[in-house]
Amino acid sequence: MGAATIVIAAAAVGAALLAAMNGAKLTQTPDSRPPPSAARADLARCRALGPDGSADPYCQATWAAQRERFFGTTAVHAPAKRPGETGR
Repeated sequence: MGAATIVIAAAAVGAALLAAMNGAKLTQTPDSRPPPSAARADLARCRALGPDGSADPYCQATWAAQRERFFGTTAVHAPAKRPGETGR
């Protein structure tokens, strides 16, 4: 085999790998992503409230739980009852 053949073969393999990687990226849709965790959904809800979220008791409890998880004081998220929830 000559050097030119090796270079062409390497270029072909590289092009095939790039095409395969791009094809895999295109097949993923937003619906194929895993749903957010309950804690993420709670934080997003509170973030959407904007400044009113700071007065919401549920958001205060959610942010406190997030701080505890982040700083390592507890490993489990136990959110307060959501507005309108009566029990577990």
